[in-house]
Amino acid sequence: MTPDTTISMKSLCGWTGRHAIRLFTYPVDLSLFVFHSLRDWTHHARHRDGVRAALRQLLRTGADPLPAVVALGFIVGFTFALPLIMFLPDLAENELAPVLMRLIGLELGSLLTAVVLIGRTGRAMAIELANMKLHGELRGLERLGIGINDFFVAPGLIATGVGQLVLATCFTATALFGGMLLASLALRGEAGGLATATLAAVETGELLVFIVKNLLFGLVIAGSACYSALQVERSPTEVPRRAQQAATSSLLLVFFINGLLAVLAT
Repeated sequence: MTPDTTISMKSLCGWTGRHAIRLFTYPVDLSLFVFHSLRDWTHHARHRDGVRAALRQLLRTGADPLPAVVALGFIVGFTFALPLIMFLPDLAENELAPVLMRLIGLELGSLLTAVVLIGRTGRAMAIELANMKLHGELRGLERLGIGINDFFVAPGLIATGVGQLVLATCFTATALFGGMLLASLALRGEAGGLATATLAAVETGELLVFIVKNLLFGLVIAGSACYSALQVERSPTEVPRRAQQAATSSLLLVFFINGLLAVLAT
């Protein structure tokens, strides 16, 4: 083995080791970052300014992706319900409704809403905060006595968590009572029985899991965006790289949390 090959192997092993360590430490670092940000926000004397910032962020987070989420929910509900009703024509409404509720309402609704928010809200938040740090705006706020956690991070966490829950609920309602019922009406000529069975299929435990899951998704999306953005140092080329890093990290964590809650709920 030549010296150049040895150096390349060492570099590869070092790169692999660093990323493997980061893979395991990142969720811990992110959790601490989110915890400290929310703690600072709740203990700040002028937290009403932070509440107003959270409300403004919530309006932007919820209103901007809403048309895309509603359209996606309608398409997904129709797309998944149509083949099930078509290929299982003898399946009763009380048998079909729980399947669609768990598949669309409890799984796909939350995941697809999170993907939309990662691509829109999370990326925009990371780019905005990274540019603020790069241009020295964060130092200016600190000199004025305004903490970044109170002004940007904590309001973003709260707004994205609530926004994720609201948008996932809109997605689920549109998918189940829009696209799914349209498919039932087109193939069976009636949709009332399926609507009643769908409402009856909702269980309290599953509803609580749905709420907790979406709140965690929102915290992960906003937390990853802010955490990665604050790692920017001096170069403008870091901004898109950090935004991409935030999107990738939050996407992986969202699927991990979804799988973990699915295992715990069984």
